[in-house]
Amino acid sequence: MPYLSVSRPTKYVMRPPFPNHREFFDAVLEERRRSHPHAVRQPGLLRSHLGDDRFLRLQDERRRWIAEHCKRPFWVDTLTEDGKEVGKLYRFADLYEADWFRYRF
Repeated sequence: MPYLSVSRPTKYVMRPPFPNHREFFDAVLEERRRSHPHAVRQPGLLRSHLGDDRFLRLQDERRRWIAEHCKRPFWVDTLTEDGKEVGKLYRFADLYEADWFRYRF
């Protein structure tokens, strides 16, 4: 893409599709939530509550299980209540994988 010269005026002005970054990221998050509609709450799964070793072990156990048993995409989000982080929220694209995960953990 050629650089625009500052000295001469241009006819076209390139504008981003969203006026600010916040709107862009909100749109991306909304699209992710729509594509992963099945959520499994994991309250209490926090590093601050469990300590580093136990939190990482539990997180790794869940990721390994997902890699072994799930074919569709998934997404790990932060579970919040009243603006405070209270755990993790696992979002799945497939209902059966989400239910299987819920019963396992």
